[in-house]
Amino acid sequence: MVKTMIVMAEILLASMLVLPCETNADDRYPSLEELPAQKKLPDPFQFFGSDRRVKTVADWEERQAEMMDLLQHYIFGPLFPPVGKYKIEQRTEEPLADGKVIKYTARLLLGPDLDQPTTIIYHLHRDRAARSILIDVIARDDPKDEDALEIAARGYDYAGVRVSPYEKLARNVYPDLEATRSMGWVWGINEIVYYLTEEHQFDKVILTGCSRYGRVATIVGAINKRVDLTAPITTLAHAVHLFDDSMWGPGNVKWAGEPYKTFAGKMDRLPVDRHFLGAVIAPRAYLAIMGKEKPAFCEGHIEAYESLIPVYEWLGVKNRLGLYDHSPRGHGVEMDDLQTVLDFADLIFFNKQPASGKQFDQIRNPDLDGFDWTIPARPAE
Repeated sequence: MVKTMIVMAEILLASMLVLPCETNADDRYPSLEELPAQKKLPDPFQFFGSDRRVKTVADWEERQAEMMDLLQHYIFGPLFPPVGKYKIEQRTEEPLADGKVIKYTARLLLGPDLDQPTTIIYHLHRDRAARSILIDVIARDDPKDEDALEIAARGYDYAGVRVSPYEKLARNVYPDLEATRSMGWVWGINEIVYYLTEEHQFDKVILTGCSRYGRVATIVGAINKRVDLTAPITTLAHAVHLFDDSMWGPGNVKWAGEPYKTFAGKMDRLPVDRHFLGAVIAPRAYLAIMGKEKPAFCEGHIEAYESLIPVYEWLGVKNRLGLYDHSPRGHGVEMDDLQTVLDFADLIFFNKQPASGKQFDQIRNPDLDGFDWTIPARPAE
């Protein structure tokens, strides 16, 4: 039964890739003034504006599509539609670690007309025995060889992908689409995931990033079924509006769609929250890494994780959901975080217990009461 549910969810997510929400023209959803205040997180099993709840696999498919549509409408804005094409204009290979690892520098042409240039750097084992890759969404600097070699020592390939070029490229491809900067980054990372998986045929794909780049990774993980594990690091792509209204501030709304900006001071009227991204990712694996930040951020991480446990339990894959606290460190990413992601990957993909002893299901806060839904009855097998 679980296998059937996974296959059905993958079909759903594949279809979502080509159906972005037309946010600005969409009048299907109520405005701020029409929405009631709510003190609990929205229920991923409850259809919007209805008493109907998920009962079957087919219902879940439909609800996942609706959650992604709601996320685009109320928070993130529309997706730039994926293309799924590339041309290798030039690719060089440099041997590292006595030839055991090959550093690739690839100049690609993307877009429907293959006229949008970008360059990426990634590191693969020469013998291709790994067949699993960690794709790290980064800012502007090129990935470091020493980081790639440390990851290679764990048995994983590595690609550090800079987001900086992709807003411009996405707008070149879709000049008439009003979409946010973040969605331009999402478009580019999604196209790079397509290139890497088509060109090199990985068995497992892990996608990570920190802060705003973790948000990009999480959205890509939600829309791209080839991502087997999504692992944002100190990223508020999680439940926030019940705990911290300051997330509306100018530094945050610049990445959001227009409807989101109307909720200043009234975040409790949002009918959607970012734990929905984890629900759309399910039943594929999802790990969040939090740190020592202000209490509202930590509460948001914990409550998002707790609210997703019923989803993963209903799908029969509770082990694929995790939360890890890298305190006493706060906001930011270090190599230890990437090692944590690989520890989780080892556990869920290869049944290898982490030598580090890290646990991914130990964080709870009984004082939080951010949701009250129950798990629907499991469909008959």
